[in-house]
Amino acid sequence: MRKVILFGFLLISTTVDACLSIDVTTTDLNFGTYNPLDNTPLQSSFDVTVDCVTDGILPALATVFSVGLVANSEVSLGYRALSSGTDQLQYGISRSYGGGPEWGPLSSGRVFSGNFAAILLPPAQLFRGHASIAPRQNVRVGAYSDTLVLEVEF
Repeated sequence: MRKVILFGFLLISTTVDACLSIDVTTTDLNFGTYNPLDNTPLQSSFDVTVDCVTDGILPALATVFSVGLVANSEVSLGYRALSSGTDQLQYGISRSYGGGPEWGPLSSGRVFSGNFAAILLPPAQLFRGHASIAPRQNVRVGAYSDTLVLEVEF
């Protein structure tokens, strides 16, 4: 008579998702009044807050993310543009005060990056974008505006 010994293994596992989603909020970018006779750039800044949304029950895995700024048609010309009708006011956005590399799309690598820790409710992360309007631009009086679009990868 032969005896067969069976060994059984039961693997129990679970998957804990990273952030279920990412919430992004921003403050407005407001330059105030531009004087075309000034010799210095007009500067301003705005905040971008990135928050990891979890189910509130299980901790999220550590989540790495990047926030890019989608390019518009003027970016290929080396600047962004605030518009008032057909008039344009050139400006740029960087990740550091006083200039530096332009903040770019995800594909550029010139992005804000962060990491949410593997805890139940990881705290939101704040980034500051800096903008500057080039001095001495001959523009008409008007209300100039632009729309910025952010892209997030996680």
